Amino acid sequence: MEGKSEVIEALKEQLKRKSEEASDLVSTVKEKDERIQDLENMQIRRRVNRVKLLWSIILIIIFILLEGTALYLSNKYGSGNNLFQKITSSWVIFCFIQGLIFLIWRWIIRKLYKKNIEKIKTLE
Repeated sequence: MEGKSEVIEALKEQLKRKSEEASDLVSTVKEKDERIQDLENMQIRRRVNRVKLLWSIILIIIFILLEGTALYLSNKYGSGNNLFQKITSSWVIFCFIQGLIFLIWRWIIRKLYKKNIEKIKTLE
């Protein structure tokens, strides 16, 4: 009987060690899963920020080109004796271009990133 009880105790001890190892492995897997999820979230945010930056640069270039064109056309066809008077008489055109670029920028942000922004909001 004593031999059997020693074997049973040894098996219980072995089972206890295996159980602790299994719980350690489970906690390690959970930590790794959390880390993977954090990395995926960071990747989504970086991608969204990259696309935002790209579209912002494109719109800044378009803005500069439109303002330059408006400046050229104001200089050529505007009313006034010098460039300052011609530009101030064409102020509506410059304000219109700024408003148009702002509206286009807001539209792009809302339309192109809607899915990604929703993903980011659900991640937080």
